Amino acid sequence: MAKNGMSSADHDLRTLAARFAHWRRTRAVPQERIPAALWEQAAALSSILPLSRVAQTLRLSRGTLKAHRAAHLRGQGSAGLPAPVRFVEVTTPPAEPALARGVEVEVTRPDGVRLRIHYREAVPVLTAFVRGLLGED
Repeated sequence: MAKNGMSSADHDLRTLAARFAHWRRTRAVPQERIPAALWEQAAALSSILPLSRVAQTLRLSRGTLKAHRAAHLRGQGSAGLPAPVRFVEVTTPPAEPALARGVEVEVTRPDGVRLRIHYREAVPVLTAFVRGLLGED
């Protein structure tokens, strides 16, 4: 909590309100679109603070702010996802006695499908099969 009981988000909202006021005073054309950076900050704040409060403080349409917030949240969600898995071929080291007992290979696709193979060959012929499983033909 910041001084005087004001949270960081409240402080950010007041700062953003000042930025909106400055933009409104200095814009070249009265019908000029709100800059994307201001919309992005407003959308981020509306995901923390009540949407109606942010819209009222910044003098924005609730519906438009809600749409920008939805786009902001979609963008945040996809940014947090791991990169798609790609096939990486691993060359086998020289044959060792451990191969006589067998080797186990497990492949998992991003959708959760798993394949586990146990084999005893020194160099398995799996590259084409695994690429097909991962959809990288």
